[in-house]
Amino acid sequence: MREKVIRFMQLSGFDKMFEERARGLVDQFRTGFERGFGMSIPEKPAEALAVVERAFQNRRSALVDAIAKLYENQLTEADIDALIAFHAGPVGQKIAAIGPAIGMALVEATEAWEGETIRSVEGDLARLL
Repeated sequence: MREKVIRFMQLSGFDKMFEERARGLVDQFRTGFERGFGMSIPEKPAEALAVVERAFQNRRSALVDAIAKLYENQLTEADIDALIAFHAGPVGQKIAAIGPAIGMALVEATEAWEGETIRSVEGDLARLL
């Protein structure tokens, strides 16, 4: 079943998500190296970044295993087969392509809603006090 879960992850855009996330983390290290945010500025920043990039790539399989285990514990093999069939089709491929952008938009919308709700509650509470 592990192979099927990994196939589903590939079809659903995991690889793209991983690469974008790893690139973002490497960029954070790059900024830290350039500006010294809480870390020593290496004498050879290009070599230091190469070490960071290799570390993320080398640890990728550990993340794949952890995520695969989550799916294996929650879904049956028939569930995974259905997910593979969906994600192999045109709608599934569209979802995989737009997934990261949708995910970011969902986070932004949720954060905006949280901020508005907190401000509203604070206003209501202030009127009570």
